[in-house]
Amino acid sequence: MASKDYKAFIVEGEAREPLIIDNISKVFFAHSNFKIITLPAGENIYMLWKRLKEDDFDTDIIEVKTIALLH
Repeated sequence: MASKDYKAFIVEGEAREPLIIDNISKVFFAHSNFKIITLPAGENIYMLWKRLKEDDFDTDIIEVKTIALLH
């Protein structure tokens, strides 16, 4: 696996969920060669679901989440 591989987790909350993902990463991915990125959806998790469903889940979820964070 290349050293530039990433795994993204999109979570609902901005406080606790990133901490949970960080702890899970330390336990299960400690010896992995990829970086974990946590993107909190905040109160927009339902917007994210609706957008993905409208596109039959063919949307680049990272792009959608990044756009949502910028607005």
